[in-house]
Amino acid sequence: MPSPLAFFPAPPRRHGSLFLAATMLCCLAPAASSAPSPLAPPVPVQRAEDLQQIPGTGWVLLSSMAAADGSQAGALYAVDAAEPSRALKLFPLATLARPSDAVHTAGCAAPAASTFAPHGLHVQRRSDGSLDVLVVNHGGRESIEAFDLDLVDGQPRLHWKRCVVMPVDAWPNAVAALDDGFVVTGMYDPRRDYLRQFARAEPTGYVLRWSPSSGWQRASPVALSGANGIEVSPDRHWLYVSEWAARRIWRLPLDIEAKPSSVSVDYLPDNLRWADDGQLLATGQMATPQAVFGCVLGKTACPPRFKVERIRPDTLARTPLLDAGDARFGLGTGAIQLGQMLWIGSAASHYVARFALSPAAAPATPPR
Repeated sequence: MPSPLAFFPAPPRRHGSLFLAATMLCCLAPAASSAPSPLAPPVPVQRAEDLQQIPGTGWVLLSSMAAADGSQAGALYAVDAAEPSRALKLFPLATLARPSDAVHTAGCAAPAASTFAPHGLHVQRRSDGSLDVLVVNHGGRESIEAFDLDLVDGQPRLHWKRCVVMPVDAWPNAVAALDDGFVVTGMYDPRRDYLRQFARAEPTGYVLRWSPSSGWQRASPVALSGANGIEVSPDRHWLYVSEWAARRIWRLPLDIEAKPSSVSVDYLPDNLRWADDGQLLATGQMATPQAVFGCVLGKTACPPRFKVERIRPDTLARTPLLDAGDARFGLGTGAIQLGQMLWIGSAASHYVARFALSPAAAPATPPR
């Protein structure tokens, strides 16, 4: 059956995107009344699959996925944590901020506003203090889009500068910057029946690495079932990767001689994000792949429950932070921590939720 969006390849005779098509859901299944309540006001960015605080600022960058029926393209937004009820659209805009934004670079032009379909994102401060943004895009091409991020009168502005097209056998999910390029999770080969592989927790993809000098390479020989979220250690020696369908989080060596290690979790681990205390935040759905697929196909109510955990980067020890999700908000896909609050993105919700943390769970350091 064809994908609901032309830019999202369906597996043979089967269904569309795992998370993009999750926006087709009609409703969230009821959950226990004891589920924590999101704080008011909600952050008005829909289908925000991924999010990250912009370093050195109080702004949060969010990736709003395209509508599954093709009625609405995706976009990148910024929200001031001090004013969470307002969202500033950064890309695409009706007018380009720089003439160079429309120039063909390395064989591609800026993504079309009508088809832009962002997914995972990553913000990095360069050694000269400037900011880079990398975004996974499924609209018109499977690619990594690179942007410059500037602050103009205290507000963020994005300027597209280039793209890197993915190999045909790797559907990208998340991306993280390196000093000489980036790493990206190839979640599956879109030419294969990846949903059947997910159901059996069979390997479907790898972590890939790209640099201008070497092009595409495998960053690790470890094959993963649904490679999903990714982060890189500050010393660039380790990759942290979510293996979604197999319910594992991996610590993989990068450019060093060391053994990989992993920890089993009881959820489908999605996005990873560094917290101010030097630990990782892992977010994932409390469901089976089959239940998520039922949601995607509109055959069953969508499983709302999700978890957020803190992961120690050296030992992969887990500390629970949040167990939530009900008819108000669910299917959490990513989290960041700002002071004593968790901001949770969801590929299926009409807004980003914020949840209060207990003082014991919150770090002593304030938001950057």
